[in-house]
Amino acid sequence: MYFRKPILVNQYAIYAQDIDPLGFKVVSIDGFITKDTVRQVSELLGDPGMREEWAEHNFRLGKRFFSYDLLRKRLPYLFMNFGAVS
Repeated sequence: MYFRKPILVNQYAIYAQDIDPLGFKVVSIDGFITKDTVRQVSELLGDPGMREEWAEHNFRLGKRFFSYDLLRKRLPYLFMNFGAVS
């Protein structure tokens, strides 16, 4: 996301549960690459406009949900809650 490149992702459990619902535009696989995966990647790589649009979309979502600024704001809260639980 940070480097504004297309993403191919395996649908691992954490991704499927926590990241996929955020709306990233990716080509995804479920453990193995199929002919459809190859078709999707070929289409994405062959279309500069689509590549740029997906990359910018993902960059904006990454900045919104996974940025260092967001981490700086939330980390103290997380540590406070972690201390209260222990």
